[in-house]
Amino acid sequence: MLCEQELVDKLQSIQTWIPSLNYYGDPIGERTFRQELCHFFQDALHLDNDVQLTPDRMIITGGAAGAFIVYSYMLTDVNDAILVPSPYYSYIDHNVSILTENQIIRCPLLNQSTGKFRLSREIFEHGYIEAQSKGLNPRAIILINPSNPLGDIYDEMTIRPIFQFAAEKRMHVIVDEIYALSTFVTECFQSILNYNSSLPDPDRTHFLWSFSKDFSLSGARVGIIYAGTAELCTKASKINFVLVPSRNIQYTFEQLIANREWIHAYIALNRQRLTHRYIQVKSTLETIEGVKIRQSHAGFFIWADLRELLPDKASFNDEKRLFEHLFNCAGVFVLRGHTLGCTEPGWFRFIFSVNDTIMTEALMRIEKALTQTYCSHFSI
Repeated sequence: MLCEQELVDKLQSIQTWIPSLNYYGDPIGERTFRQELCHFFQDALHLDNDVQLTPDRMIITGGAAGAFIVYSYMLTDVNDAILVPSPYYSYIDHNVSILTENQIIRCPLLNQSTGKFRLSREIFEHGYIEAQSKGLNPRAIILINPSNPLGDIYDEMTIRPIFQFAAEKRMHVIVDEIYALSTFVTECFQSILNYNSSLPDPDRTHFLWSFSKDFSLSGARVGIIYAGTAELCTKASKINFVLVPSRNIQYTFEQLIANREWIHAYIALNRQRLTHRYIQVKSTLETIEGVKIRQSHAGFFIWADLRELLPDKASFNDEKRLFEHLFNCAGVFVLRGHTLGCTEPGWFRFIFSVNDTIMTEALMRIEKALTQTYCSHFSI
């Protein structure tokens, strides 16, 4: 995280304890916190004035994982399918199936061999047919915007046809915007919350966010659901009772986001540091022969094309050998594309949002591993 000390100082200054925190709270999250979050999203996501968020459609749960668990439990049944564009953060598979025996159907982004990784309605049409051919009932779509691992930002022109397709098939759409406030300084992002009543099926369109990425507070385990209907939140209260964060952490975060001036300054600083670090790491990696970087617009990741370092007609086994070389010989862990559902061998995800000391050491090791020792290792 690039703003760790700023966050630590702020949280230490506002932590307190009041008697009411000793007791059980609301199973869908403290109402005052939910109300403050409505104001926070309105402001931080630059929602239009006619968008009126309500705490009745909001749930505070145990991180983004908890939000996926609740959505999956409430919206799907055994033998239902959830369609997800790939590559993606594949630990979602575990989150959505842990309480409900549903299945993920991966819908590969188009033109992966050319590096475009294009999102379209077409991939979900194919995924829908694939699910049915396996005897599954396609029930929902998950969109991650901005994308992990690509760092793409999907605009309304891109995602509206997907919402239309979901509406035609009466499927739910869960939009994960966990990197919404981590866009680079020159980029614009429009939240699904801003679409308001223009959505083709607003009751089946749901929002997900967490403090774990934009605030780098993953240890706090605070995730946010903003559901298509208040009824879903009411019915989810029983399952969320075992996932809701402590009242103390909710109270602390309520004080944190209530300070609009500090929030504005933090978001701006974080975006500036992310942008600077991305440019720095990207330019360094691009000096290594055989390494190409796909342009990113948000998030914490470099999506690197290392196909030139693999043999002709490379397989995922070749990609695995390169991963093992970086891990065993350089002591650097990077996620390979196969793990994330990529269909083209040779793509890797590098995280750049770490402190200067770690980043400098990692880049030095990566460069050494890929230039001085890799060729002889791979020829074995």
